Amino acid sequence: MDCSNSSTRDGLRVLDIPHDCVVQSPCKSGASPGLGSAIAQGLSPLTSARMPDHSSKVIVPRRIEEYHRQDTMDTLVPFAPSPTSKEASLLDYDPQPTENSPVGERFAWRIASGYFAYFLCGYGDGVTATILPYFMVDFNINFMTGSLFYAASTIGFLTGTLLLERIFQALGKIDRSSTRSSWFPLMSPVFSRPSHTRYTSFSSLQARHLGVIISSFLHGMFFMIMGTRGGFPAIFVAYAVAAFARSILTGSLNEFFSIEPKHLGYGFSMWGLGSVVSPLVCQLVIAQGVPWYKFYLGSLVASVLNVVFLTIAFRPTANEFLRERREVERERTLSLSPTPTVHEGEKSLGKKEPPNTLRVALSLPFQWVISLLAGLYVASETTSQCFMVTFLLTMRDANPKTVGYVTSGFFGGITIGRLIWGYYTPRGNILYKLALLTLVMQFLIWFVPSVVVNSVALSVIGLLYGPLFPACLSVANDMLPQDIRMVSMALISSSASIGCAVFPFVTGIILNQKGVHTLPYVNVALSGVLMCYWACLPTKKRNTSKGAGNA
Repeated sequence: MDCSNSSTRDGLRVLDIPHDCVVQSPCKSGASPGLGSAIAQGLSPLTSARMPDHSSKVIVPRRIEEYHRQDTMDTLVPFAPSPTSKEASLLDYDPQPTENSPVGERFAWRIASGYFAYFLCGYGDGVTATILPYFMVDFNINFMTGSLFYAASTIGFLTGTLLLERIFQALGKIDRSSTRSSWFPLMSPVFSRPSHTRYTSFSSLQARHLGVIISSFLHGMFFMIMGTRGGFPAIFVAYAVAAFARSILTGSLNEFFSIEPKHLGYGFSMWGLGSVVSPLVCQLVIAQGVPWYKFYLGSLVASVLNVVFLTIAFRPTANEFLRERREVERERTLSLSPTPTVHEGEKSLGKKEPPNTLRVALSLPFQWVISLLAGLYVASETTSQCFMVTFLLTMRDANPKTVGYVTSGFFGGITIGRLIWGYYTPRGNILYKLALLTLVMQFLIWFVPSVVVNSVALSVIGLLYGPLFPACLSVANDMLPQDIRMVSMALISSSASIGCAVFPFVTGIILNQKGVHTLPYVNVALSGVLMCYWACLPTKKRNTSKGAGNA
């Protein structure tokens, strides 16, 4: 029976089909030939099929030209899985975006846990200068061998940076039908059948979650190894493990913090705050007669809390995980759309393998420019403070019971400087002027033989140096492609770690050969080169409304 009503709209014939309508015949006699006949023949197997229990509208074009025009007007999905498949359920699921999208859910908790993780990184990193004299006494090492601890950090950080992309690719492997992230992604290829390998996919949320868990656990191992007091080899391994952990952790969190550039400044200010607190606590513990290695054992409590905080905060929620899966499946669906036949001898225009982001980042000249700047900055920062306690003890006759607090003053200045930079990030570029003032402070340490003046000057240097590293990351975020952001920031941090190792090692050799009085010469030279380099650095203003301006 014919239970449809027709109307004409924009040159197209519209059939209104009410519910409970049964299609008795695909085409009535007298129907016009052409496209209508073709449609009828295609529908012939559906004779006596019952339509859904709601009214529907089917638009039938009168001419073939209108059919093609309508086909271009509508948004079509080239491939749709069966409604009963799990892939279809992922595509059909449409979670409501959160208020902070695309920032994600639990943003405040994740920022807070990231801040605490950076605090703990600084806590373990900032105590070296205070405790180095005790290393030299207990393990009979000199300046050159002591500086090898920084070389160990470089080895660990560089290894982590080179493996970062592969590690995240492995951690992000999931089953395409999964609706929750997995805790053990590397186990899936082992226990699944070979035929199931084609159903694997990638989740950046899962990779980030497992990455911060593993890195925080490894960083806790640093405190445990140091607490065993196993000698120079054990300390060397501990520094390498800690740096490897920091490379994975910063690779995840720097990209997360860069969503809002001010969080880069705040995050690294927490790193500086940890570097302030640890020398204070360590000096207080040692002054009470407690062995230095027990400071590291006591720090394990904070490491356990760090693992717990990151595990809970960065666990992907059901909504954001399914939203990510939906986007991935949509991209995969589009990639399966039919493509023109490629004849022999013709160049294929099919889908290409995604480029290696590490290779892409290394091919960009500005990546090398900004990485070299980060290396120079950290080299100057490290040499300014890592030998300063020894310099004051030897050249200024400082009090051994209080001289360790000088390092806290330096990192306190860094913390304040980064907090200020996080607030004033959109306010213009004055960083080369800060580098100039740093050079002035280095001259004060050189020419004024006073413990108080030298200590205050070192704290001011920390204040002026504080904004430089977050500014490097902000400039890279402005000028480098977004799709290589994680690897790019990891390379910058790795270059900083190389500078942290190479220049202190060279400085240690100089101090061994010429004496500790040559320390200001090295610091003045590094500060001068850094000032000139930053003044010549090309920058541009961020285009987005949340941008950092000229960094």
